[in-house]
Amino acid sequence: MSDKKIFEEKMKDPKLSQMIQKDAQDAQKADVNSVPTIFINGKLQENRSLQALQMNIDKELAKKKIAMKKKLKIVEQF
Repeated sequence: MSDKKIFEEKMKDPKLSQMIQKDAQDAQKADVNSVPTIFINGKLQENRSLQALQMNIDKELAKKKIAMKKKLKIVEQF
């Protein structure tokens, strides 16, 4: 059976149709309107250049590092 025929047969499955519909609704709720759409810690990345993504990842990692240090200080106080 050709790939096209397999695809057409699978698209008749109501479960698959429901999954696709749910994915489309989720994408719409998340304001996804292109591929690829990139989120870093839930924040939509409009600038998808490597430099911008690296900068935003580094910022988020720095925030996590600061938060972890604060938590460690609190734990050390006990």
